[in-house]
Amino acid sequence: KVKNLELADRLVTLEQLDGDFAADATPSKHQQSFRRVLKALSDPRGKVDGFEAEWSQEFVEKTGIDLPGATWIPLSTKAVDYDSESPTSGGSNLIETELHSNEFIDILRQQSVIMGLNPRTIRGTGDIDIPKQTQGATAYWVTGDGDSITESESIYTTVQLRPTFCAAYTKYNYRVGLQTGGGVENIIRNDLMGQIAAEIDNQAINGDGASNKITGILNVSGINSTSWASSPGVIAWSDCVELEKMLLDDKALIGTNLHYLVDPATYKAMKTTTKVSSDAGAGFLVDFENGRPRLNGYPVHVSTHVPANTLIFGNFSELLVGDWGAIALASDPYTDFAKGTTGVRAFMPVDLAVRHAVSFAKSTP
Repeated sequence: KVKNLELADRLVTLEQLDGDFAADATPSKHQQSFRRVLKALSDPRGKVDGFEAEWSQEFVEKTGIDLPGATWIPLSTKAVDYDSESPTSGGSNLIETELHSNEFIDILRQQSVIMGLNPRTIRGTGDIDIPKQTQGATAYWVTGDGDSITESESIYTTVQLRPTFCAAYTKYNYRVGLQTGGGVENIIRNDLMGQIAAEIDNQAINGDGASNKITGILNVSGINSTSWASSPGVIAWSDCVELEKMLLDDKALIGTNLHYLVDPATYKAMKTTTKVSSDAGAGFLVDFENGRPRLNGYPVHVSTHVPANTLIFGNFSELLVGDWGAIALASDPYTDFAKGTTGVRAFMPVDLAVRHAVSFAKSTP
């Protein structure tokens, strides 16, 4: 058997187990089982009970988030056991006939980038309001001979995080479930969670807040923005450094969690573009340190979720991730009952916000 922790890699910062809902903090005899939950939900006569039912009920009571017909499972239920199975369409290759778990071929997905940059994760037990000061007191010079100091006022607001649901839905037929000995459930879980993780990453960059989506970095009102100096030409060294200057101007170049994000085509251009025109000795825009790409002294990450011809720079400690610590799992064996097909649905509550918009900057042609 193979322990596949791909999802843990994608949701690394959502896997903090310090909250009230950490299944791993319970005794070993009380371990969450995705398989038991899915089996119970898929059986018309079945019922989720035991530790899984108790944990789900406690989650509902503490968060107030309840989805009819769904059972909550913690994000920490992440180890996937693969038996003899394969992910081909229709399930014909899932039968246990000379299939090797160590040769399991998953589909290619864009790996999560945002969640690997250590955004500030906040474990929620309901709606989250974070106080934010938008204006401080004003300092004045006085003689010290009894003259009054002009009164000033601090202004406060709140940054809000509300659970928005990222969901995925898939189906499997009766034969697949029977002939894999239940192993197909692990493939379905990995598929559902992989798609959710990739979509959260996508919306964390591009989300516009419409149609129940979160608002991503590029659509946060007030982030810094600039255009390539040689537009519509290739990005230049000065364009890369300009983003750092913009954060410096706004007193936002703070800490060590500073990163560049870039699309694949621009990344390619930066690897072949010299800092000084026609002078390879001056180095290229992207260089490497210990085998990892860096730009202007900071780590650079490539993602197909970044729009074409876009470079992003920011302090990712300023990105807030609302994490309600669980995934709602539901099964539907009825809609396609005559076909013996079971549908599986997953909901994951999440929200994102930026503490200070000026902590991020983008550059485009």
